[in-house]
Amino acid sequence: MEEVQPSDGRAYTIAQRLLELLWFVKPIDENAIPNNSILREFIGGSIFKEAL
Repeated sequence: MEEVQPSDGRAYTIAQRLLELLWFVKPIDENAIPNNSILREFIGGSIFKEAL
C-alpha cells in the first residue's frame, strides 16, 4: 500500500485510508498467537493441514 502513487487516483486514496486505519492495530509477537488460531493461516505455523 505504501507503493501506491498519487497518480493512481482512487487506489491511492483507498490505500491511504487503509494505512491510517492500520495505525490503530498494535503489533504483537508472533509467538503469542496460538498455532490453532485462524491468523496462523495467514502468517504460517498453523496446525491445520490442507484438505485433499
